[in-house]
This record gives sequence, C-alpha cells and structure tokens, in this order.
Amino acid sequence: MTSPINEIAGLIQGMVDERVDFVEESLKEKILALDALGWNSVMGSEDDSGVDLTTLQRFSKDLRAMASTHPLHVRGAQLRHAYVFGRGIRVSGLSPRAKKAVANPLNQDVLFSVSAFETMNLAEVTDGNFIVMRDKDDVFTNITLNQITGEVTDPDDTSKIRYLRRTWDSNGTQKELWIPTAKYRNSVVGPGKRGKGLRKTISDPVTKKAVTVAQDKVLYIHSTRRQAGWTWGFPISFAAKVFSITYTNYLTDNATLVKALSKFAWAVTQSTKAGANRAATQMSLPGGPGGAAVMGAGNTLQPVGTASSTVDFNKGQPLAALTATSFGVPVIALLSSPGATGGSYGAATTLDLPTMKGMGATQDSWKAFFDEIYRDLGSTEPIVSFPSIESDPAYRTIVSLAQGYESKLLHQDEARDAALEVLDVPRLHTTPPKIEDPAPQGTVPGQGKSGAVDGGASQGDTDHSGDEDAE
Repeated sequence: MTSPINEIAGLIQGMVDERVDFVEESLKEKILALDALGWNSVMGSEDDSGVDLTTLQRFSKDLRAMASTHPLHVRGAQLRHAYVFGRGIRVSGLSPRAKKAVANPLNQDVLFSVSAFETMNLAEVTDGNFIVMRDKDDVFTNITLNQITGEVTDPDDTSKIRYLRRTWDSNGTQKELWIPTAKYRNSVVGPGKRGKGLRKTISDPVTKKAVTVAQDKVLYIHSTRRQAGWTWGFPISFAAKVFSITYTNYLTDNATLVKALSKFAWAVTQSTKAGANRAATQMSLPGGPGGAAVMGAGNTLQPVGTASSTVDFNKGQPLAALTATSFGVPVIALLSSPGATGGSYGAATTLDLPTMKGMGATQDSWKAFFDEIYRDLGSTEPIVSFPSIESDPAYRTIVSLAQGYESKLLHQDEARDAALEVLDVPRLHTTPPKIEDPAPQGTVPGQGKSGAVDGGASQGDTDHSGDEDAE
C-alpha cells in the first residue's frame, strides 16, 4: 500500500512537471504564432519597405500600454532613458534665433527639457519613431504616430519620406494636412535647389480627394532599428513583448503552485484504509492551536515540509534575459536584483560595458537629430554632445580637473564649473577665486617653510680628511 506521504510527493512532482511542460508549450506556441504570421505579414508589405503604417500603429497601441503598466517594460524604458538622457544634453554654438526657440516654454515641453527627453525615449521604445513639427514661428509640436494617415516617399528610395499626412481633431473639428519633412523641403526650396519646390496639394490615391500641403511647416523624424529601405523605424520593445508576458505568466503560475502546496500541512500514515479515512476527517475538523494527536501502533503523523522549496522561481531567468536583451540592457539591471547573474559582480560589469557602447551609439543618432534642427534655426556650427555615460568617483574627477588646469588644457572658470557640479556645491560667487601673486624676485625663503636656504661659500668643498682611511 502506497503511503500518503508518497502520494503527496508524487502529486507535487506531477504538478511541477505539468507546470514546466505548460511553460515550454506556451513559449513554443507564442514563437510559432509569430512565425506563422510570416515575415511579409508582420511587415505588412510585400516589398522591402518594412512594416507598413497601419501595422506599426497596431503594435504601438499595445506597446504603449505595456510601457505604462508592465513592470519589465516600465523598467526597460527607464533604463534606456537613464543611459541615454540621464545626464542631459550639452549644446553650444547656437544662433540667436535658435536660443530664442530653445528658451520658448512651449518648445521646452516638446524638445528641450527633462520631461521632453523622457517622451522622446518612450516614443523610441513603443513607436520606433519620434516626430515633431516646426511652424513659421519656430514653435515645435509633437506629432503622435496615430495622427499620421499617409506618407509619400521618394519613388526611387522608400526610406526617404517626402510628405506625411496628419489627421487630427482640433477643438472638435477634424483637420487634414500634408506636411513636408525638413530634409526634403531643404532640398527643393530656395535658389539652386532641385525640383520646382513643394507641391500645393496631394490627392489621395483611393478617394482622389486633394489635401493641402503646408508651405510653412516642416517635420523632423528620428527613427530607430530601421533597416535599409524601410520607411519607418521599428519599436524597441516589440521583441520583448512575447518573452516579458511569458516570464510574467511563469512567475504567476509558480506563485499559484506554491499557494496550492501550502494547503498540505501534515501527512498522516495509517495502517488501514478505514483509519486513513477517519484521520482525514479528524484533520479537517476546526480546532485551535496546541491540540494533541493520539496515534495507534504503526501510525505516523509528520509535517510535509516547506511547500515553496519544491518550486524554483529562478528557473524562469532565461525568459527575463531575453526581455533584457530586447531592450539592450543588462538583466541584472532590468530585474533590479543582484542575483540575476548569480551574484557575480564581474559578470554584471562585463554585461554593462557593451550596454554603454550601444547607448553611446543611440546618443550619436540623437546628436544628428538635434544638429539638423539647430542648423535649420540658423546655427552654422552647432555643437551637440552628451556627458559621459559612466562618471568617475568625485575625487578622481577633481584630480583630473586640477591636472587639466595646470597643464593649461582647461581655463580656471571651466574647471571651477565642473568641480562645483561634481561636488554639488552651491554657487555663491560669480567669479573663480583669485590666485595669489608669486613671491617677489630675490626673496629668500626660510628653511622648512617654503624652500631650502641658499648654501654658503664653502658649500660643496671638502678638506679630504679621512681619504687615506677610506683607501
């Protein structure tokens, strides 16, 4: 006769095996579902222009919701923002017109503030494309992906967007307008430019309705993960969607399993079937703590043990790693857990190096985006840069600043500004400290204070006494 404890152990093992099989089958089903869509179906196009606008908007809607509610997507977006925009952007060489545009509070909300940087990063994560419009007054406006209802590309290169059609609700009135991209407008408008300038209207190929083309507005587009020939960029978090959901389900299912196992507190072994049934009835009766169990000969009562010890939540780690890889961040940072790499500091450091290289490349793409905007605002040689992603400890930075000043690589005010920022010291003075004048020529410093005392007339002479002894 099989003992109840063995039956419970078998039940638990069966539940664990069944759950592992379920996770494997669930993952396979999701991967096969993606594969069943077919490359062309996912891209929404039969040519090499990549994902079409309608498909991209459908993806974006789900990914935006996940970026607001799913912990892994929220954390992934936060990490990318911290790496790329965490220390801000430095800009110099701006024209008066560009400075005025940057100082405009409306433009601050769209492009030139911390909150704007977060919006730009999220657009890259969920949409794959960040679009802003500039009007004749140099006021910038965010254009969301769902407002775009059509595009016109170069007939010889689908990756070159000429016009985008914007359809939006303006205080209850539905409006529609074709807007040229800045790159295209700059190539066809003005003396010496090719073509006859911008078109006045563009007709819809289906409805044949002519829609006006804006002559005083331009669009700037920043795309990510866009392959050669693609019209649109691709969302960063799309690849993470399947595996983040699967990992969440894995944790949820394991938590459910632990809760089920916690229902078994004791294992009662009886010598007869009737005794087992009677013990089951007795164990189920309500009672308080401190009761006694009176057992007959050959009967056993023992605790089952910690239910959670049979469930390993860490076995879902590879699913979290695939999610982190999709975001381009280390899994140890995504899970906010030092145990994500087995507690190895070396492994965590190794993972972070290529991450910083990748984020540096992302920063370079944003440099080009802002450089185009500043040049269109009249800046002939704008300089856009990002502070270093990885910062040295404060004492090392201060030493480097001091050496840079002493070697005349830095001006005193430059070194001072950097030192105040590193040390987080409030600025109480507008000018650097005054450097004391050097000592006048001919002044003899005192020994032990600021230098050695000049030697006497016989310094360096010897009477050669003892030379014979030395021989």
